[in-house]
Amino acid sequence: MQFTLRQMELFLAVCETGSITAAAHREHIAQSAVSTAIQNLEAVLGVTLFVRSHAVGVFPTPTARELLPHVRSLLAQATAIEQYGANNAVSLTGTVPVGILVTIAPIMMAPLIKAVESRYPTARLQCLEGDQDQLIGSLRRGEISLALTYDIAIPDDLTFWPIARIPPRVLISASDPLAQVGSLSVTELVDRPFVLLDLPGSADYFLSLFAAEGLEPRIAYRSRNIEVVRSLVAQGLGYSIVNLHALGPFPETAAIAIVPLGGSRHVLSLGSMVVAGQRPGPAALAVQDQVVAWVEKTIYSQDGNESGES
Repeated sequence: MQFTLRQMELFLAVCETGSITAAAHREHIAQSAVSTAIQNLEAVLGVTLFVRSHAVGVFPTPTARELLPHVRSLLAQATAIEQYGANNAVSLTGTVPVGILVTIAPIMMAPLIKAVESRYPTARLQCLEGDQDQLIGSLRRGEISLALTYDIAIPDDLTFWPIARIPPRVLISASDPLAQVGSLSVTELVDRPFVLLDLPGSADYFLSLFAAEGLEPRIAYRSRNIEVVRSLVAQGLGYSIVNLHALGPFPETAAIAIVPLGGSRHVLSLGSMVVAGQRPGPAALAVQDQVVAWVEKTIYSQDGNESGES
């Protein structure tokens, strides 16, 4: 059984405010992040913690009310431990090795390095890029204490801390007539040439979107490089599916349209993967805080406050 102190903090915030919206405001995070944390906590504990009413708000169940004093006690003890650490910790300095999924790196690495090193001038962020299998291996070998990735095929000896839900999107040539529609389904895409991002874990996820509908896409090209995938799409050689898409001035951006993939129930979470039972040190936690800030500023502000959900 694995849960996080952050999930407990958000559980307490919802109990005390009686609202997902109010809890999100109090904790300075998006509503969807609060909802995801509560859903994950309920899944871990195997219980229902809140009765949800769209008209009124949320109400703690009897189970939640029984749990509440234990959560308050746990958080009080955690605060005492953190204060002890703060009183004895050295300032954040030196090289901070962090893993980052190769598909996320082109989008997130530069702003993350800038944010961390601006806030902590004596620290240097060292981002180790890799696919999901490589990140898992680096965590197990102790080369990194935290990996920024999606919740794809997380093994039992590692724990995933969700930060934001990222629904799948279709990359398609801007000149394609389908680029003008509001959303696309896998049924509409299945007979078209598919450019598959062929990375461990990622490929299985993208193919599962079709398999869930009893379909098999027509794979025209495969690449392990997200920029090759984007280039093929920009040239009109097929469509692709991604989750976190490029936000910056990439050369082919103008030639690509990004269309929501409608009807998908399998929404990935962006977050940090750590060794189970091993709390990352202050440096890794500082990096995670910057990732949360980047998500709040970039993803949610780009697509709206509920952009992480479909």
